[in-house]
Amino acid sequence: MFDLNKFPDHVSSGGGFGPVADDGYGVSYIIAGENLITFHVSSKFSSPETDSQRFARNIRQAMLDIAGLFDKPPPAAGK
Repeated sequence: MFDLNKFPDHVSSGGGFGPVADDGYGVSYIIAGENLITFHVSSKFSSPETDSQRFARNIRQAMLDIAGLFDKPPPAAGK
């Protein structure tokens, strides 16, 4: 068994796939351990509507927002 804790830099993002539509995205992900999710985002350069880097930034922000929900302490009783 490969130990992700000892070798965290050896995680492969796996394969990906391209967008189905000319103005769409191809997105895949892999859950690699308890604390790592890797995304692969692709789109066509020919589409002025798509931007893989922007899409990836939005995924990252969404993941941070979700993580923040779990990091907040519960509200005090009576508030």
